[in-house]
Amino acid sequence: MVIACVIDNKKIYNHIINNKALKGRYSDYTLRRTIKMIINNLIKDKKINPLKIILNINEQSTKLNRYYNLKDGLIEELKYWIVNFNYGKKHDPVVFGNLDIELTYQKSEKSYVVQAADLVAGTVRKKF
Repeated sequence: MVIACVIDNKKIYNHIINNKALKGRYSDYTLRRTIKMIINNLIKDKKINPLKIILNINEQSTKLNRYYNLKDGLIEELKYWIVNFNYGKKHDPVVFGNLDIELTYQKSEKSYVVQAADLVAGTVRKKF
């Protein structure tokens, strides 16, 4: 199974595209939403009962500050409901119990799995 999240930059606000910090946060947001969709589908299909989720992600530029990081954002996205006041949307939780997330950033040249993901991502990118 291959799942890809493709962002059409033409549909993103210019103030996000032109600001490195906002662009990084938007990229992290799309990553969180994609991971949530995958986990939600696996739970519905009774393929997992997530108490611990292990994620190995290609080392990338992420926007970290004292208010936000990807791991905390994933826990918030999966376990607690989120309201996006700017767009008037509510995102319901998918995990209703203990949740531990182990998030590791890996250098592509040191991980065959990340290299394979890079190849798939490159192939998908060329299709769009």
